[in-house]
Amino acid sequence: MVAYDTHGISLRAKRARVNRIVAQELQPTGREILDFNAIRDDYLRAKASKVMADSKQQAQIFKALSDETRLKILLMLNTRPRSVGEIVDFFSLSQPTISRHLLLLKQAGLLNSKRRGQQVIYALNEEGLREDALGYFRGFECLKGAIGAAVSKKK
Repeated sequence: MVAYDTHGISLRAKRARVNRIVAQELQPTGREILDFNAIRDDYLRAKASKVMADSKQQAQIFKALSDETRLKILLMLNTRPRSVGEIVDFFSLSQPTISRHLLLLKQAGLLNSKRRGQQVIYALNEEGLREDALGYFRGFECLKGAIGAAVSKKK
């Protein structure tokens, strides 16, 4: 019996593909490779730990985007940087509540802030949005072409 993943690809074929990729990325450096399986396992563990770190950051981004008020704040900041006071005036919420929303967006890497006297000016972190938020969707095979085309049209 052959085992298949959720996309209908046999697990044996998937393992062979991973082994080919690992072999391509681990070019010999002049040292004798004693145990290819151990090196492959180390490589896969390193990849998995990077994926785990990335997924924690992406979960934080999606948590920040899960609130309607925070989405509206991002749309406001899409046009130009704004002070906390300007953002508070737009909503019927208290200044501490808006500040908390801004803090969550900043911790997720979606906003930058600058202090100008007593005011704090918030702006979109465009690089963070592009790299972190879109980075999650780049992981899906079915979206790779669409995301690449959308980013290249923007430039």
